[in-house]
Amino acid sequence: MRLYNEEVMYEKKMLEQVYINLWRLSLVVSAKRAKYFIMLMDSISTFIYTSFLKEKMIEMALEVLKKYMTKAERLIE
Repeated sequence: MRLYNEEVMYEKKMLEQVYINLWRLSLVVSAKRAKYFIMLMDSISTFIYTSFLKEKMIEMALEVLKKYMTKAERLIE
């Protein structure tokens, strides 16, 4: 919890803060049998990447994060 007299620090560069949202099990399975989806968003550029996951496994989420970081770093260059 942040107190009102504390100084708020904002990000200055892209990829300093990335929000990750892993959505719960879907009632409808996609054409490629995905049951979950994950969304990543950079707080500075609002670059958003969404991917579908067949299972809720950390390995799959990390692969998506790696792809996101690669694509976002290309935008910085």
